[in-house]
Amino acid sequence: MANNITPKLKAYVQIDATGRVVSGTPVFRTSKPKSGTWREIPMYYRGDSSTTTTTTSNGGITPTAWVGYQSSTNLWSACNNPATTWTLYTNVDVTPLPAGTALYTDAALTNLVYPNDTMFFSINGYAYEVINGYINPLGGGMLCQYITTTSTTTQGPSAYTVGVGPLGSSSEVCSNPSPWSSTQTLWALGSGYNTGRQLYYDSAFTTPFTGTGWYAVMQGFPSGTKYSVYFNNGVLTAAFPC
Repeated sequence: MANNITPKLKAYVQIDATGRVVSGTPVFRTSKPKSGTWREIPMYYRGDSSTTTTTTSNGGITPTAWVGYQSSTNLWSACNNPATTWTLYTNVDVTPLPAGTALYTDAALTNLVYPNDTMFFSINGYAYEVINGYINPLGGGMLCQYITTTSTTTQGPSAYTVGVGPLGSSSEVCSNPSPWSSTQTLWALGSGYNTGRQLYYDSAFTTPFTGTGWYAVMQGFPSGTKYSVYFNNGVLTAAFPC
């Protein structure tokens, strides 16, 4: 992974009276700030506002620092109205962060964030439910741009069976005599046919579906209701039961 290395800058995180990293840090300077309590962490600046990557390993693991926006309420609030900002550390350096990833408050990866509670974080444009310091094992992150509700209901990945498509109209899908002659399983966060829902090729939500057009779609295949669904680059735009 290429880094925009600035060798003269050092990274410092501010520590409060309880030893916790203060939100809004790290900062990058040539010397330690004089006001407050600061601790240097050995890393190079990557040149973006979301992540930094350490240059030393912890037991063979190279931790990555992320800016995490936290809410105790729901995913929407983490994306749009966070209560506070954290510097969080993981042993992976890609987003969306995989389900089950541990989030730590220190570069040594020893102190889990909220180890006995459930919180919501947005990190690098993705929202996560974090349970006892770990990203909800039922599913990875959901893009903030598709979260339009303040519901607090925990949602996991749901499977959609997708058949014939893309076709030119909804009626072509509903009248097709062999809509399930070949199928693929796609995944989304939560169930239903709400517009704006992004589908993915995998239940960890790492590879977005990119189809455009009308498709035959069913949840609970083969006994569910057949829908004609229009996707725009993988995003559900319209859906009608056949």
